[in-house]
Amino acid sequence: MTAEQLLGNKALVTKVLRYHIIRGSLDSTEVLASESIRTLQGETLSQSGGVFTDENGRTATIITVDIQASNGVIHVIDRVVLPGMKPSPGDDDNES
Repeated sequence: MTAEQLLGNKALVTKVLRYHIIRGSLDSTEVLASESIRTLQGETLSQSGGVFTDENGRTATIITVDIQASNGVIHVIDRVVLPGMKPSPGDDDNES
């Protein structure tokens, strides 16, 4: 899927953005102690050693933790994780 295809589909953009949010406010200690994290979108990210694995097998590593925001805590990851989407033939999961 191209960026243009994603951005042209409001429902899909919302789904992807909600996949990057969780309810509550977890600091890095709580995140790293969790084997899985349920997203606001409703699916689950697996977590091991600061590496998240999405429903498609894509991985993202936490690179910055515990940024305090007015409505929660931000943990920066090094790539986009995607909710339950099957990659198209020829897609390379190792590319951003």
